[in-house]
Amino acid sequence: MPGTPVLEPGEMQYEIHRLKDGRLRPELQAVQELTGERSALVLGILPVASEDLYRTEPEDGGTRLTLTCRYPARTFTPAQQEALANGVSDIVNRYKALIEDTVGQP
Repeated sequence: MPGTPVLEPGEMQYEIHRLKDGRLRPELQAVQELTGERSALVLGILPVASEDLYRTEPEDGGTRLTLTCRYPARTFTPAQQEALANGVSDIVNRYKALIEDTVGQP
């Protein structure tokens, strides 16, 4: 997001997604902690408050991605649970593609 730090705590990121029904849904996150290029703690602000920890580490000639997502203590509807699961799956798939694209690059 313009005016915020880049690749350091305080960075804010946003995305706008078009839903299947044509509506737009904003997402807003703030980077709280970074540990080298291996770990990031990101606070989700919109659409649901969350705390997401991303960690990568070398493993058996590859890269292991650990993603931990914490959401507020509340009851989610089945549709909300499905949307959260799909969102986590999308994140993992994007990281997987990024990791695979950078294999062998310095």
